[in-house]
Amino acid sequence: SRLAFLGSLMDLVTEIFTAYQYTLVVACALALAAQTLVLLWWGAFFVSLFSSSLPLGALAGEWPTLLFLLFSWYWITQFFQALVSFVLGGCVLWYYEARRLEGREEVNPGGARVRLYSTCALTSSLGSVCKGGLYAGLSSRVLSLSNLFVEQRDYALALRSTYVVHFYDTCIALMAPLTHFARRNNKLALSISAAYGFTYSKSGIDQYNKYPQSVDMLLLDADEEMQTLNALGNTVAGTMALVFALSAQNTGSSRSLFLLLVYLMAYSGVTLSLHCYSAAIYGFVVAYSNEETIVPPDSIPVLRWGRKLEERRHGVHRYPAEL
Repeated sequence: SRLAFLGSLMDLVTEIFTAYQYTLVVACALALAAQTLVLLWWGAFFVSLFSSSLPLGALAGEWPTLLFLLFSWYWITQFFQALVSFVLGGCVLWYYEARRLEGREEVNPGGARVRLYSTCALTSSLGSVCKGGLYAGLSSRVLSLSNLFVEQRDYALALRSTYVVHFYDTCIALMAPLTHFARRNNKLALSISAAYGFTYSKSGIDQYNKYPQSVDMLLLDADEEMQTLNALGNTVAGTMALVFALSAQNTGSSRSLFLLLVYLMAYSGVTLSLHCYSAAIYGFVVAYSNEETIVPPDSIPVLRWGRKLEERRHGVHRYPAEL
């Protein structure tokens, strides 16, 4: 079941954080604090442009500035998520590599391993983290949509719905360039970039070329399970915005902008906290799919993914009506 799967993933993440002790928790907390400070500066800039003195009608003419601010918010939040994915993904891969070496290497002597990945993320690999922040989130949404079209096409094919099949074939063909790009700019690339020192682009291309199922199926499966946590993040952010709406004294256009700002900042903080969990899962997906590492063979995620890969290998499809 979904709860058992999520619980097993939580056990794996807890095992990783325990192995690295407090240093990994501190790194995640510092990333959250840094994002909060940057967003506070961004929010001050946001409010200064759209203050209470600005009439509601004038906002319509400021849409280019508003789009720019929303894009800057998106890239800021995605940058810190990519930063966490880089550090946590590298730590996960090194944890299983240290297990493979059977004690010949320590996991995190004096916090050195966490410091190494954090330093690399902010220096030599800063470009990869910025690029991953811009592309990874969008690529996951493109892959999810493309996978949905393929599933619906196969389902319609089983029902012999010729016109529906042609419709989804057309959608898949139109999305082919985007899908090709998304497969080579996936979230798994950040873990590989941290562990092996490759650039983000090279890591994504190599991962897909060597282990395409890790991108086309395992990553999508992990993202699908994360939807429960994403819904939780939306709920918490919406609740915080509602509380501030009830307590706010100001009225007019500034109140709407204030509530939008509160929601965006709350949503950013909650999603980054939850991303500390999902980033470790992406690292585990890489560790499972790549043959160089050893993962627990009897864990629920390994058994589930092994069954899915076996079904895909033998051409077994699960259609929406069967799920």
